[in-house]
Amino acid sequence: MDIIKCPKCSVRVAIFADGTCPSCLTQLDGGKSSHSEVVPQTESGTTATDASFRETRDPSNAKTETQVDDRATHFDLLWILFSLRGRIPRSIFWAASVLGPLLFLVIWGIAISALGDSSIVGLVSLVLLFAFIWSALAVGVKRLHDLGMSGWWMILGFLPGIGQVFMSFYVGLQKGTRGPNRFGIDPLTLFDLNGRTRACT
Repeated sequence: MDIIKCPKCSVRVAIFADGTCPSCLTQLDGGKSSHSEVVPQTESGTTATDASFRETRDPSNAKTETQVDDRATHFDLLWILFSLRGRIPRSIFWAASVLGPLLFLVIWGIAISALGDSSIVGLVSLVLLFAFIWSALAVGVKRLHDLGMSGWWMILGFLPGIGQVFMSFYVGLQKGTRGPNRFGIDPLTLFDLNGRTRACT
């Protein structure tokens, strides 16, 4: 897989199958365009250094108008569960939707066991409930952002019947916007040369 330098956003990328830049969607003609620079590779099949690649692949260095949350460029559990900014793909949406409630349940159980019959058990339970609801909203909002939609569409999730269908089938199964959109860079394009994800994929 060729690693080339996009002439528009100046980012070294592994091009999409149709020959476009995954960062800005510029047509690169499979890396053979006279306007694109093929990055020299070493005998191991990688470019000069992983560090150099990560520096140039960092969305903060791309010449786009997309606003990127710094925590969206690597795995940050607090960002995934509580931030309303950025984008997450389907895999992280489902993982957070399944594992998130289990995590809060474990924390609640530990808190109840530690506090016993303390008078603040009710307060702790209320705080954890609020945190769980906020987390569900944050995860849903970032998934909507990946679809190019405003987080306000989460209101549909509270409607009986249609809300559950909307969240489960459309938000949960629809593929996200390809390339950057107004909510952030495509989370599926943030990776390093060894195939490890630098973001949530």
